[in-house]
Amino acid sequence: MKANDFPFDSQQSLIIEQLFESLDVSKLYWLHGYIQALIQSRVDKPAKQIPEKPQITVLFGTHTGNSRKIAVKLHQQLEEAGHAARITDIADFKGRDIKSEKVLLLIISTHGEGQPPLAAEDFYEYLHSNRPPALSDLSYAILGLGDKSYFHFCKTGADFDLRFEQLGANRLLPRLECDVDYGKASEQWMKDILQSLSHLASNVPVTGKSEIIRPSVVLPTRENPIEAIVLDKIKLTGRNSEKNTYHIELQLPSEQMIYEPGDSVGIIPGNNQSLVGEIIHLLKAVPEMPVVFENSSGSLGNILAQEVELTKLTRENLEKYNEKAGNKELTLLTQDLNQLSRFLFGSTWADVLRLYPGNISAEDFLSMVRSIQPRLYSISSSARANPGEVHLTVSQLNYHLHGLSHQGICSTYLSELPENQEKIRMFFEANDVFRLPSHDTDIIMIGPGTGVAPFRAFMQDREDAGATGKNWLFFGDQRFTADFLYQTEWQEWHRKSLLHRIDLAFSRDQQHKIYVQHRLLEKSRDVYGWLENGAKIYVCGDMKRMSPDVHRTFVEIVSREGGISIEKAQDYVKTLRKQKRYLEDVY
Repeated sequence: MKANDFPFDSQQSLIIEQLFESLDVSKLYWLHGYIQALIQSRVDKPAKQIPEKPQITVLFGTHTGNSRKIAVKLHQQLEEAGHAARITDIADFKGRDIKSEKVLLLIISTHGEGQPPLAAEDFYEYLHSNRPPALSDLSYAILGLGDKSYFHFCKTGADFDLRFEQLGANRLLPRLECDVDYGKASEQWMKDILQSLSHLASNVPVTGKSEIIRPSVVLPTRENPIEAIVLDKIKLTGRNSEKNTYHIELQLPSEQMIYEPGDSVGIIPGNNQSLVGEIIHLLKAVPEMPVVFENSSGSLGNILAQEVELTKLTRENLEKYNEKAGNKELTLLTQDLNQLSRFLFGSTWADVLRLYPGNISAEDFLSMVRSIQPRLYSISSSARANPGEVHLTVSQLNYHLHGLSHQGICSTYLSELPENQEKIRMFFEANDVFRLPSHDTDIIMIGPGTGVAPFRAFMQDREDAGATGKNWLFFGDQRFTADFLYQTEWQEWHRKSLLHRIDLAFSRDQQHKIYVQHRLLEKSRDVYGWLENGAKIYVCGDMKRMSPDVHRTFVEIVSREGGISIEKAQDYVKTLRKQKRYLEDVY
């Protein structure tokens, strides 16, 4: 072998040649064995490496899409920091796979009165059964999303946290519970997550950041709302209606602000002046009094009108209030969970100050309340069909409580807005779990009252796109002549054969009340036929009564027309939900 064939530099080659020339055969044999043993030892004992990072799973369970938004952002930040991470919808996560997870970051919302979101039901049930293994090798963190105006705030996140602890998993961070204004808190949580994972090895290669296509116009968010101009306001209900329902058209600052059918608009309302005046009177203050609230300063009247949440109470609010007020009756109320839950629903701060008085100053009061919360409305227009505009369908809320009349803060604010140049603060709230299917898929839309709003957007969008899938609407309200929202538009779509079927349920037009679930049952054979042919179901509206009634009706339809037991029909409908063919936008 020539020296220039050696895989060594010139000095190493010279040393080796001189060494070999000086050795006899016996020494060369010894050196041969030594080198073989040395090679083997190095094969058996690989070079010291920094251990690889375990794969991190970002798991989200969502009802409106907020959990998914946070999960997407967290996943992106993890990858940018060099972590091996994946993002998974909890609906697609198999419970038995939890045993192989090392790091799990769960972002989970709470639905209704403490239930897990639909997508999380299977994993929730699995984890709370006797089937999961010990999870001592799992590290986890949980961010819970909720709304403090609901009694069981963030209960699903708390349930998961407790169960992981019981199974021996290791908590990376204390559980974070976020109210509807989750932006700043969730950002800090993500920073804390990255910090808590920084001890893991950093040798996982980053193959490149995912390409993100950003819109040329920044879309408004909760943190950065825009001002939209009120173009038009049309009363949809007739003279004999018991409701005041309006169609409101808003002009956006740019036609490039694109939203999708199924999305919502968040409106940041102003408080009713009569409510503001009553609270100032009960606080024994004056409107001109200078005050500071969070990051805002101004007169008490303006701060209460624009910045403070006055109509959604929480248990935490009342307990803070009573620490100052020391009202014995309020103490008893907060200790009776059933009574407290009933009081929280619909009561305002004026009710608290009037019914449970205490020596509370304006400064005390501002330290107990939270900032005004946006109200979400399903969008009733297609951005493609109405560029530069967004439409809403709003029913003014009026009710009696504690012997006095009350009004919904946002529905009243919108209903009483003057037209032409009046501006309102708003943002878009994406709803990725309530999306239109492919153009050739049939859809069944069930939306009584203002629940019909997104389906107007659906029809506009499908018409504009030339979709070939069939469309079937079930709509209901009180009276045909006074409450048939967007009647002429539905009739025109039906005339054009774009709306293939429409079934109506007006509850007060006959002695016995008829609702949309009754119309569904009447058409059970055709409904089942559509389902068997792959149609998707969309339900929008009341969460407490309508949604459960419609769900039970579909189970009954499947049992009747499929000739199967109720239990098997329940499994059928559950499968529709898992396949994302039964979608809800309920409130």
